[in-house]
Amino acid sequence: FAMLKHLIRYLSGTKDLVQKLAPNLRLSNKKNENIVIETFVDSDWAGCHETRKSTSGMALCLFGVNISSIARTQQTIALSSGEAELYAIGLGVSETLFVRSLLLESNLSKKVFIQLFTDSTAGKSMASRFGTSKKTKHVQLRFLYVQELCKSGVVTIKKVLGTLNPADLMTKDCSGSLSIGAESW
Repeated sequence: FAMLKHLIRYLSGTKDLVQKLAPNLRLSNKKNENIVIETFVDSDWAGCHETRKSTSGMALCLFGVNISSIARTQQTIALSSGEAELYAIGLGVSETLFVRSLLLESNLSKKVFIQLFTDSTAGKSMASRFGTSKKTKHVQLRFLYVQELCKSGVVTIKKVLGTLNPADLMTKDCSGSLSIGAESW
């Protein structure tokens, strides 16, 4: 009953918050328009107090509309906040590459660009430069694939303020809030 009251208070307090669903671009009949997919990523470092695993958050926007949001516990334990951000960047890039391939195969555009935004300078640096350093030799190769995509120009990584990063919402602790699952009911 207490969790239900918490949910009702949350809903009544956020009734004026809305998500924008109006695209800021319309495709014409020409197939030569370039499409830009904007992906925002964030992570919390060792956010789970039991396992010390981090959470990756991602918000994927197409034409200014959020079409996909993910919050996922990272499979490996990150040894630094920069490494946790690199893992979040890997999640964001893999999800965005899927949407990119759908757009290219549907012939909506000849070119689809990916702009990935992170609020972490360390994560941006690790994903942008090529190779590893002494501190990142243990990082799995699948996360270094992002470096190759940056080098080839498929992905561009940009810095965004943490206060303007929509993926930041997916990595915040919601202790005391209503959890949805079989055990909570």
